[in-house]
Amino acid sequence: MVWEAYQLYAKTAAVRRKGFELVGMTEKTDDIVPDIAESFMVRGESDLEHQAKVAWLALAFMAGPAGYRIIWPRGPVETWAIATVALCHDVGEVEIGDIPHDGNALHDTKDEIELKVISEMAEIYSTANWRRSRMLFAFTEFQNKTTPCGMALFALDKLESVLMQLLCEKHGCCGMITARENPTELDKYFMRMTKSEKSSDCWAAHTCSLIRDFPDWIKCPVLTLLDVAVRDVRGEPFAWWNKDILPYKNDK
Repeated sequence: MVWEAYQLYAKTAAVRRKGFELVGMTEKTDDIVPDIAESFMVRGESDLEHQAKVAWLALAFMAGPAGYRIIWPRGPVETWAIATVALCHDVGEVEIGDIPHDGNALHDTKDEIELKVISEMAEIYSTANWRRSRMLFAFTEFQNKTTPCGMALFALDKLESVLMQLLCEKHGCCGMITARENPTELDKYFMRMTKSEKSSDCWAAHTCSLIRDFPDWIKCPVLTLLDVAVRDVRGEPFAWWNKDILPYKNDK
């Protein structure tokens, strides 16, 4: 049910808001909604869209059956903070741009900048000290992955990217690691582990390796959703699914 609903939500990325066309702010487009993969191939994906989908997943895993809840807010303030962080966790990239988690050494150095930017946002966003503090605490939990809430948000952040890969693959747009001019050593590691050049395989295996030591009550629902998605797309599980894939070297 979560996978079916996620697909509907993600497909709204292909729907252009026509009012902006009517007032001359964007190019004219057909009134027919394009296929999600067709739209994706033309315009890619923004941080805003990814953040929205991570927040959607966070809310889905707060509200589902007890056995599938991986985030347990202790009240409305914490619920607000978790949802806000999910919606804004990449806001620091307005300064540094997107640095893929693919072995790029710069990826592990961006936390300080992202914390600075989201701290600035929190100062503007809320005049209540307790609310700002709770938002920043939730963000540092996410960055450090040292609490159940932080681990859950981290897992959903990585999961969402794989789900979008699989949704595009379902519609005929399949990413390949070998499309890169120079795949990183991390890329090559996960191609060896999965025996696949598909980015959906490699990103999924990377996600599994990153959360392999998380508590089962977080890990199992996330992996269940991933398994449901790939079986829907391919009619079978990942070929490497039962393999215990260790993290790549010192990958965070």
